[in-house]
Amino acid sequence: MKKMKKYFVILICIILVCCGGCREKNKNGNIEYIFDQVKETDEEYTEKELEKIQTGIRQWAEGFLMVGSDVTDEERRLINQSFDKCIVSEEDRKKVAEDRQEFYEDSYIKIGLIDTNIEDARKVKYEDEELGKVTCEIQIYGTRNSNRFQRKYDLELVISFEDSVSVKEIDKIDWNSAEF
Repeated sequence: MKKMKKYFVILICIILVCCGGCREKNKNGNIEYIFDQVKETDEEYTEKELEKIQTGIRQWAEGFLMVGSDVTDEERRLINQSFDKCIVSEEDRKKVAEDRQEFYEDSYIKIGLIDTNIEDARKVKYEDEELGKVTCEIQIYGTRNSNRFQRKYDLELVISFEDSVSVKEIDKIDWNSAEF
């Protein structure tokens, strides 16, 4: 099962990288983001849909937000590249890259529990597509070189919500970390 999950993550990363990630260039060569162009709707998610969104975001976090040392360097490179393409802010991209470099360097990471809390979720429209705008908190617990750690991420996301939940863009990402 674990090996199957690993191959699924690799497949998703390859698809995202091949499709150019979450950003698109317009005719002028400027990058356009979905987040800047979504239109709010009055439609709310049902309790069942919110549970599905929460589960989908947790699964995304397991594969992209933070991964253990059981992935190969190539897998980590693809994961980082795919994750990077979804972050809207250049400043956030740089902070994330620096943090990942520092966090993973000379470290053995084992991820334990990932907990997701949806603070706000709204249906939005982008062109003819129905998407979601989600504000959430993700807490990740694990060990780094045998020391326990906890990371709390605060995120603003644009998600696709069809058969499964997928993160299309990350508008805001902030985190804090504690080792004990």
